[in-house]
Amino acid sequence: MNKLEYLQSLYQDVSELVSDPLLENLFSQVRAKAIQSELLLELPEVGFTFDPQHVWDSYEQIFIDSALLLREDIVEAEHLSKWIRQSAQAFEFLSGFLPDEQREILLINSALCYQMAGYRANAQCLARQVKAGYLSETEEDSYDQQLIRLLLATVVNFLIGDIPKLQEVADQALSRIQDAQSIVLESLENDTSAVEVYGLFAFAYFQDAIPMC
Repeated sequence: MNKLEYLQSLYQDVSELVSDPLLENLFSQVRAKAIQSELLLELPEVGFTFDPQHVWDSYEQIFIDSALLLREDIVEAEHLSKWIRQSAQAFEFLSGFLPDEQREILLINSALCYQMAGYRANAQCLARQVKAGYLSETEEDSYDQQLIRLLLATVVNFLIGDIPKLQEVADQALSRIQDAQSIVLESLENDTSAVEVYGLFAFAYFQDAIPMC
C-alpha cells in the first residue's frame, strides 16, 4: 500500500466512523447531558447509555486522522473541517460534566479543534477559560510539572493570539531548561533517562521555534 492508498483508506475509515449511527447517538446523549449540567441545579435521573471514555477516544481519533488528511490535502477541506468541528463540540460537551482533572485537556483539545476548523472565536474563548482556571503554578510543582505548565501555556497563548505573552512563556521555558543542564548531562552520563532527555531537548527546540511562528 502506497501513501495515497493509505490516505484514501484512512479517509474512508474516518468517514464511516463519523457517520456511524451509534456514535451519532452517543454524541447526542453527551450534548444533552452537557446542557443539563449547565442549566439545571439538580440533574434528573436520565438513563444515559454512553461511556465518556469511548466517546472521547472516538472523537480524538477523528480529530487526529482528519488533521492528517487536512495537512496532506487529498480530499475536500470542507468535509474534514466539519468533522474536526464535531470533535471540538464533543470535547467541549464532555468538559461540561467530567471531573475537573479531565476538564483542562478536554478544553485544550476542543480549542485546538475549533482553531483548526476555522472557528477562532470559539478557540479563543475556551483557551481563555484554561488560562484563567488551570495554568497557575505552585511551589510544590516538580520540574516536570513546571515544564508541562509552560507547554500548555504556550499552546493556550497561541490560541488566544497573545504574542507578547507567548514570547515571554517561551523565554521562561528556555531559561528553566538552561538551569537544568546539569541534570540533563548527569542523565546522559548515567544512561538512565535517554527518552526523558530526548523529550527535554525536543521541548526546548519547540519553545525556541515559537518566536519564529
